[in-house]
Amino acid sequence: MEPIIAPNLKLLFIGLNPAVTSYENGVYFSSRRKFWELLHESGLTTETIVGRNWQRGDDKRLLSYGMGITDLIHTPSDQFRRHDFTLDERKRLADEIAYANPRILAFLGKKAYATYTGMAPLDYGWQTPNPEGRLVFVLPFPTTTPIPHAQRVSLYRELAKSLVS
Repeated sequence: MEPIIAPNLKLLFIGLNPAVTSYENGVYFSSRRKFWELLHESGLTTETIVGRNWQRGDDKRLLSYGMGITDLIHTPSDQFRRHDFTLDERKRLADEIAYANPRILAFLGKKAYATYTGMAPLDYGWQTPNPEGRLVFVLPFPTTTPIPHAQRVSLYRELAKSLVS
């Protein structure tokens, strides 16, 4: 899947890899739209960008909010394998981050953060040290992390507040 990036983003979401269904649809989080609902419910977006009647390319509207999305690995799979995050994938991701130049990196899940940094986050939220010298936030994965919905929304809202301050 192609990343959704542009220069000078406020925020870049980084997931593990695209799900097979999302890859086939050509839209991030198209089969389970919880990610898009969380962005809207938290105030990160003023709409549910990929709703029930989504169309290919709707996810690219994320750029209009100064945000983008990419993955550690661009190969689709329903099971992430850490060893697939090769040196080539790491370089490609570093190049995407350099191009997008985001103020904040938001990892979608602790596994994504740990795979990228080699350090396990203690909890969700802001992380130190910050790779790339950027602000770093770890969010629960939108569809499978077993935490209460209110806590999930609260974390997304905390991230949203950082974009307006």
